[in-house]
Amino acid sequence: ISSPSAEAATATVSGLGLGAANLAGKGVIAAAKGAAGGLGFGAFLGSLAGLAIGGFSARLLAATARSPEERRCILRHAFGLVAYSFGMSLGLAFVLGMNGRTYQASAPAILGIIILWLALLLGVILAVNVRMNRRVLGIREANGTGDEAYGHRLAGSGLRLLAPVRRDSAIRFLGLPLWSLRFAGHDPTLPRAGAAMGWLAVGDVALSPLLAVGGIAVAPVAVGGATVGVFSLSLWGLSFGAVAFGSLAVGWAAYGVAAAGLKAAWGGGLAWAGEFAVGHWTSAPEANTAAARSWFAEQFYASGLRLFASNAHWLVVAVTLISLAFVGRRAWRLAHSGL
Repeated sequence: ISSPSAEAATATVSGLGLGAANLAGKGVIAAAKGAAGGLGFGAFLGSLAGLAIGGFSARLLAATARSPEERRCILRHAFGLVAYSFGMSLGLAFVLGMNGRTYQASAPAILGIIILWLALLLGVILAVNVRMNRRVLGIREANGTGDEAYGHRLAGSGLRLLAPVRRDSAIRFLGLPLWSLRFAGHDPTLPRAGAAMGWLAVGDVALSPLLAVGGIAVAPVAVGGATVGVFSLSLWGLSFGAVAFGSLAVGWAAYGVAAAGLKAAWGGGLAWAGEFAVGHWTSAPEANTAAARSWFAEQFYASGLRLFASNAHWLVVAVTLISLAFVGRRAWRLAHSGL
């Protein structure tokens, strides 16, 4: 097992830490991973960029609140989550950076540390989001800004309540629409939009027998936050599949910041595999050898995966800008509505 440098530890944080932290910033903090990720000081700058983007996103989201009390509630919870995610990332960097200095851990042990860390991070984020949602509902009930009353106020200013997006193509093939869209929107109390199901499915949750793109995507070709598929390509989160690419990737052949593969694994930080592994922390019969590198180069999908990996950061930036644009447009319209 090779011993990593401090740069490898911070690279793990750049991929996993900010990838998970995007949940705290309504899906946009992860832009830092793609825009400023990398090794060493670059990864630290990526974490700082994620912190800045998270704070900006929280302020935009709060600007769409229905009352000053609701705005303060959103800001308090959102900034708390951003700070918590940033602190957890630095903590993981410190723990992993000490490997080989104050303790010696195997690749499976490091993978276990990362999984436990990720479970704790996501668990707290989910719990805080649920708590914020309940408090926002309580505030709306107490100050008369529930959907009916607030809807009338919006109508007087030429606006309307946000509603989940549910759209399907009129043309169907084998019972499924050619395309399906499902988005809940950015209001924390909006009901779930449901899963998008079509040959091309795009949404918060997307299921398809062909191609799915979304926060959670399941399909033969799946692209998004958390993905499951034959070709599973996660831009900033978890990936499971025959060929899996993501911050934390698990599959027959896995590629990621932390990767575990039945056959092979290529990891920017950790690579654990049954036969071939390339990475900083590695565990495999062929670890960081010419045979291991040759195996990865010979796969039929190698060039396509390199193309995706080299441009994934632009996709993350695009998603970030689109998300900010929609929330910013809503905030601007509310600010100029006189409400």
